[in-house]
Amino acid sequence: MKNADMEKHQREEHRKDVHHSHHAHMVKDFRRRFWISMIATVPLLLLSPFLQNMFGIQTVIDFPGDVYVLFSLATFIYAFGGYPFLRGLLNEIRDSQPGMMTLIGLALSVAYFYSAAVVFGIEGKYFSGSLRPSSTSCSSGTGSR
Repeated sequence: MKNADMEKHQREEHRKDVHHSHHAHMVKDFRRRFWISMIATVPLLLLSPFLQNMFGIQTVIDFPGDVYVLFSLATFIYAFGGYPFLRGLLNEIRDSQPGMMTLIGLALSVAYFYSAAVVFGIEGKYFSGSLRPSSTSCSSGTGSR
């Protein structure tokens, strides 16, 4: 019996190590995505019409196609920074168990796709990817044209 108990204990310890290793990897991935997204947010904020108007610099950083550069930055931040939430959204929907990942992924997607529609022709105000920084993810700034 002692040998069987020892094997069971070793299997449990291995499971704990694997879970801890997976969790540590997830945290590292979230942190990496957060910082890269924050770096990409700097030029996005500089191009944001809302902030340009607020600081009176709308003519300083104004060039043809700036809205497409803004949209490209927002797309990168949405896809790269939002990936864990979007993946979680799909997993929760597939498992018919909507939760926090569904809520965050849906919020990111609604803001992004609304902004995309406005950039490409639908009348309205866009949010420049309106993905605000959170402690675990990605983000951009807000703006309106």
